[in-house]
Amino acid sequence: GLVERIAPGAFDAALEGDDVRALFNHDPNHPLGRSSAGTLKLSTDGVGLRYDIELPDTTSGRDVAESIKRGDVNGGRCSVDPVTVEMPRDGDNDIRTLTSVRLFDVGPVTFPAYEGTTTQARTVGDEQDRRDWVKWQEDEQAAADEIRARQRRLRLLDMDNTTT
Repeated sequence: GLVERIAPGAFDAALEGDDVRALFNHDPNHPLGRSSAGTLKLSTDGVGLRYDIELPDTTSGRDVAESIKRGDVNGGRCSVDPVTVEMPRDGDNDIRTLTSVRLFDVGPVTFPAYEGTTTQARTVGDEQDRRDWVKWQEDEQAAADEIRARQRRLRLLDMDNTTT
């Protein structure tokens, strides 16, 4: 009877201020990156939270990269602390919607909480590859911003319809 959702924009404040770690399986003994070090980049898009980790040249980093390339590890997960939560009902279900969160860690996991999450390995080669990747991320962010703007307009229209 309980469904959990993360609202668009729930990560916005966290992306601005939280010092997020990238960990394998949430294990602090296997650090992969950190936002304050510049080795973890975070963004949101129309689907959800995205992370890009510059893996370290360590045993953990190499092992995780190999496991992802082989397909043995293909899920992702994040640790959050809800800041604001809405609890509307939808029929027989309570909908727990996280509207704002603190973000502690992200990263590849063996057992994701949600089967729809994905983790992929990629190699950034020459400078053109980097520019293409940055452009792609900017395009994804612009699309996500447009989706959020449309959702806000729809909510406003919905509110207007309920008051008449």
